[in-house]
This record gives sequence, C-alpha cells and structure tokens, in this order.
Amino acid sequence: MLKAGAESVAELSEICAKNSSFKAPDGNCYDWIEIYNGSMKKADISGWGLSDSKKNPYKFTFPENTVIPAKKRLVVFCDKKAVSDKFIIAPFGLSADGEKAVLTDRDGNKVSEIEYPSLSDDISYSKYSDGSWGISVCSPEKANVKAEEVKTVSPPVPSHESGFYDKDFLLTFEVPSGTQVYYTLDGSTPTSESEKYTRPIRITDRSESENILSARTDISAEYATAPKQKVDKANVVRAVAVDESGNSSIIVTDTYFLGKAGAEKYRNMKVVSLVTDPSNLFDYDRGIYVTGKYFGSRGKGGASPWTAPANYTQKGDEWEREAVFEFFENGQKKLSQNVGIRIKGAATRYVFQKSFSVFARSEYGTDGFSYDFFDGESVDLNGKAVENYKSIVLRNGGNDNAYAHFRDSINQKLVSDRNFAHQSFSECIVFIDGEYWGVYQIAEKVNADYIKSHYGIKKSDTVIVKNSVLESGTEQDLKDWNSFLRKYAYADMTNPENYEEFCKEADVQNFIDYFSVQIYWSNGDWPPNNTASWKCSAFDGENPYCDGRWRLFLFDTDFSTGLYGNTYTSYNANGFSYIRSQGDNFCKTFTNLLRNPEFKKQFAVSFMDIANCNFTERKAERIIKQYSQGQRENILDTFERFYSGGLTGKSGVSRLESEYGKISDFYERRYGYAVDNMKNALGLRGSLYSLTVKNDSDSGRISVNTLDLDKVLRLWEGKYFSDYQVSITAHAYEGHKFSHWETEGIELSESQKKSGRISFRLSSDAVIRAVYE
Repeated sequence: MLKAGAESVAELSEICAKNSSFKAPDGNCYDWIEIYNGSMKKADISGWGLSDSKKNPYKFTFPENTVIPAKKRLVVFCDKKAVSDKFIIAPFGLSADGEKAVLTDRDGNKVSEIEYPSLSDDISYSKYSDGSWGISVCSPEKANVKAEEVKTVSPPVPSHESGFYDKDFLLTFEVPSGTQVYYTLDGSTPTSESEKYTRPIRITDRSESENILSARTDISAEYATAPKQKVDKANVVRAVAVDESGNSSIIVTDTYFLGKAGAEKYRNMKVVSLVTDPSNLFDYDRGIYVTGKYFGSRGKGGASPWTAPANYTQKGDEWEREAVFEFFENGQKKLSQNVGIRIKGAATRYVFQKSFSVFARSEYGTDGFSYDFFDGESVDLNGKAVENYKSIVLRNGGNDNAYAHFRDSINQKLVSDRNFAHQSFSECIVFIDGEYWGVYQIAEKVNADYIKSHYGIKKSDTVIVKNSVLESGTEQDLKDWNSFLRKYAYADMTNPENYEEFCKEADVQNFIDYFSVQIYWSNGDWPPNNTASWKCSAFDGENPYCDGRWRLFLFDTDFSTGLYGNTYTSYNANGFSYIRSQGDNFCKTFTNLLRNPEFKKQFAVSFMDIANCNFTERKAERIIKQYSQGQRENILDTFERFYSGGLTGKSGVSRLESEYGKISDFYERRYGYAVDNMKNALGLRGSLYSLTVKNDSDSGRISVNTLDLDKVLRLWEGKYFSDYQVSITAHAYEGHKFSHWETEGIELSESQKKSGRISFRLSSDAVIRAVYE
C-alpha cells in the first residue's frame, strides 16, 4: 500500500465536468474522472476514496476487486442521481465552474489532488506525459495529448450588476474576443439559437407587460385562477458567449428590479429571484410545478385535490431541476449561485403557491449557502449564528397558505428557547423568472445538515426518522426507533427500573417540552403525522448531544391555533384526549409515560413553565403583530396574486383580519383550558396558585424550574399547582452576592432563606423577592 509521499501507481489523469458526448454504458452522458495506472503492474484500488472534497475524501469508495491493469485507464462517472451495477458511478457531480478532485488510498493517504478550472462542453483538464496539466479535448480511456489551442470560453460581462435601480438604463455586455453573445429575457437557457446580442438592452419597469408564468392555471388539482391584475415584474437577463468552434461559456444570469418591483416594500425586504428554464417548472412531461402527465382525478368519484397525483406530487432526485438563486437584502445582492430546486411539502403541494426545497450542491458550482438568512436567530451550541447551509426551504405557509400565512413562524418563535430542535424562519418575497410569486418563509430544513450545524454532529453519525421514514442513518437505526416505541408503549412505566431505562435511551426534558407545546397549540396535523426523531449514533463525552439518546424535532406546526375553525385546533381542544385516542406507538408511549410519577411531576411543572412564560398573551401578541402588521401588505398581495377569484379587496382584508383575530383569541383564551386539561389528564388534586417573583436585575437574574428568566426582568408572575414543588435559583452577577429571600405566603426555614436555590410547595398565592449584597 502506498504511503504519503510515495510514487503513485494510480493517479488522477483527466477530468471532464461538462460531458455531452462520451456516453456511459446506459446511453447517458455523465461527468467523469479518469484514473491512470502508469506502472508495469496492476493497481488494486479497492477501498480507495474519490471525492470533490478534502474534508470528505470518501464520498465514493471503490468496491473490492477494483483493479486497473498496467498502463490502463479507469473512467469513473460522476452523478449524484444515477445508480448502476454495470459500471462505476461516484455519487457526486462535478462543477463546470471548477473545483477539486481528490483520490485517497485506503489508509487515508492523499494520492492525487487536482484543482481544475472552469470547463466548457467536452473540454477536459488533463495530465500529460511530461507531468504537466492543461486544458484539452476530452480523450477518455486514451492517452492525453496537449492541445494548447483549446481554451475555455470566457463569459460575457454585464455592465450592471443584479440589484435595485431607480431608473431605466441600457445594459451592455463586454463580449470576449472571438465570440458572439446570445441572450434571453424570459429565464430560458440561452444558446446559439437565442437572440444575438448586437446592441444595448433597455432595462425598464416590466410590471405592465403581460403575465406569462403567473397566467398558468394548470398548477393544481383544484381550479386555479390567473391573477386579474398584472403582477409586479423584474428583468431577468441570461447570456452566454459562444466561440467560432461552438464552445460555450458558462451562463451569466442577472435580475434587475425597477419601478413597481423596485418599490420600497421590496427594496427593504429579503428578496429571492429564482431563475430557471420555464420548461423545468411548466413543461407537461417534466415540469415540476404543474399537474402535467401524472395528473389524476379532480375528486369527482376519485382522489381529493390534495391527494390527486400530478407532476408536482412526484419526489426524488429525478424531480430536481437546476436554477439560479439570487438573494437580496436591503436592496443589495448577497448571493448568486446555481442550485437545485424541488417542490416541497405533503398535501400542500396542490395549493397554487407551492413551497420549494433549494439545494446548494457541488455539481451546481457551490456546495453550500454562506449567509445568515435568519438574522442571528439560528445558533449553534456555542450561541454563534449559523451562517452555512447546504439547503433551505422557501415555504408557502403550509396549511396556513391563504389564511394567516405565518402561524408556524409565530409558534416556533414563541418556543425557540425550549429543549428541542426547531426551525428558524425569515420572510422574503419570491420572483420566478422575473414574475412576482408572493411572500414566503425562508426556513431551515429538517435534515442531517441541520443537526451538524446546530449540534456539531457528523452527518455520518446522525440518525433521523421523519414520519416513520428513515431520513438519515441505517435501516438498523429505523428498526431501533420502532423497537424503542414498541418497548415503551407497553412497558410497565410505574416500575422505576423501566423508567430509568427510558431516561438512558431518551432525553426526557426534550420529550416533555415537545409534547407540551404541541398539545398547547392544538396541532390538528399531529400526531402521528409531522413527527421527527433524531439521535447521534456515536458517543463523545465532550458533546452532550453525542449520547445515543433519542430526541424529538419540532416542525410544521401551522395546522393549529384556530386554523380552519375546527374542533381539533380550537382553544378548548383537549390534546391529551386526542393523543389517548390514537393507536400508534408514538402516542401510546407518551400516554404510558404519564403513568410514571417522576415523569408526571416533571411534565406538570414544565407544562406550567411553558404556559406561564412562552405562551403569555402579552408575548404572543407582540409576535403576532410582527406578522399581522409587518407583513400585512405582502400577505394581501399574495392573496391577490394566487386567489383573485375570492380573496381580493375587502374579502382578502376580511380573511387576513379574521385569521389573525383567531390566533390572538386562541392565545388569550387557551391558558385556562390547556391547564385544566393537563390537570385532569395527570390526575392532579392540588389547587392552582399564583407566584410572583421580584428581582433586582442589576444585581442578578432568576431561574424558575426550567425557566431562565430574562436578565432585565424585575417582576414575573406564574401559576403552579400545589401538587409539586417549585424550584427557584438566584444567580448573582460578578461584584454581587446573594443575601436572602423575602417572602409573602411562603414558609421558609432560616437556612432556606439564605440558600440561593430553594424548593417549596405553594399553599396560597405568594410573593418571593431576591435580595443581594
């Protein structure tokens, strides 16, 4: 086996990142990498790794008995989506804009590492007999011959960068020598058959031009209507340079906002411009946004609209389409990169305004988004803002689409401090190929990348089970999760040994917090739907989350807080009874846990902590107003864009005000019902008493049970049942020292009064004050 620094018997010899002529045995053209054995003996590369990343050198591991004969070449096709047992396919793509290729032996020694430049169609980066590398015409499975006359085609350079402009202008291109530039204005892919660039292009306000994509009505199993008004529009210009030999440059894409589309309401917001060939979305055979060739019944004697098959219900790699993602904030372009997009969601795929999953992949050019989309609200274990994402979601509000739109955002903001993984959200306006597509939520995805960025856990060590389907991990991990649920759904949880085992296998506080908030919200689309569990399969004493315990992940909470006005989402709904009525092991496990006295005590106290702090009417109303007032015009514009048949004008305003009224009413009235339901479900016999905590916030802060009260908070009030003790801790700041407690309605011993942490049962309404020196 080769050691570091030894002469390689097999090494990288040629890379083609834009193959359109060399066909694999299945007839398709994939990107490829060639490995050459220049020695006089065979080279066994079994167990070697091939990758486009130094950090992950074994993205593909060569199987046993992979042998390259002496003086022979092995071509490895590279494609994330393709699978074959007839020839070798590495599960990653190659970026035509240039990146790295790494070959590593089975001992982890780097054998070959090449950083190749931007490449055109059927142009490769090759190693020659003299050891030098250069650009040449592709020669797979053949000796590489220098071809210095072959050069990559430089892209055209626009005179103006993507962004917001106050007035019309003429766009020009710097045309590379020896080339002709071709362009499109509708998002389609420019080729030598497109409009030839011969004079400046006038960029002006296009909002009064005819609707094209937004006029489509074949986008739902229900009867979609086209907007009655002309939607706001941006200018999308895509250009390519083509030389005399027909070689093409990379495509340049820019978005320009003027006039109505450049108005302050967009300029001061986050704006996403998605640009893709319209056929990727609207073609009958391959368009991912339309009913298309898979369309089934509209519901008359057949499937309901939300279950009818259509193109947009199709999933998987083959239903991912390449697009350009441009991101603007406060009028400035922050990101512009090629991405993959898919339709996102379950039943909500049928609604007119659809959600998108957006993927940054190396085969598109950039393996990630380097930006803090959530203004510092998404943080890692150290409290540092997450600024790198492999994927994001452009969410249409889920079930809340065409209602308040932001129920999920409101809910998850209210509980962002609790002990579970949750999604951060931000609001943005989306344009597709230059046409207004409404207000969206930018959201984090529930996947292994989230666990890595938030909890510092390797993706290879991450297990996620979402809606009973394995999202990340092995089949054995899925079996372990199902076995875990079966075990604790039927075990005798009054037995302390069984509960002790549960505590070793699950994060108890995580389970408690998760069930508490879902029950409080009256989430009608949960459980067992919209559930996700995760764990780390490795153990690391320095990372508290690498302990092998199961935890729950919060997502999709919008079917709640009064949505649709049904009994499941009402403020007086009894979530405990609903869970008890379900027959799945997930629900049975929770119901069974309530039989354990320790779990019941911890749940009762934590449930009241959350009700007293996270769901107060004052806190809820403050966040509700951020959306009901701050996003009012954007929501109404979205109503008119997609629901002009029934939500325009007064009807749209009425719907908006009604929905936010329901949310406010829910949080105003929910407390009493939720607390009574919890008391009855747990069989509590005590009384509910008020506890007032006073604190000198300049000297210290206070924690109550699981709550770490705001550092500037001087007065706090909550209610607790007398069945269980309340724990309070005073944390003195540097330069101060806790002295004692002053109380009304609480009997404390002299030693308790001087202790910084005390526990007591309420027997009446009470007041406690922390005194510092």
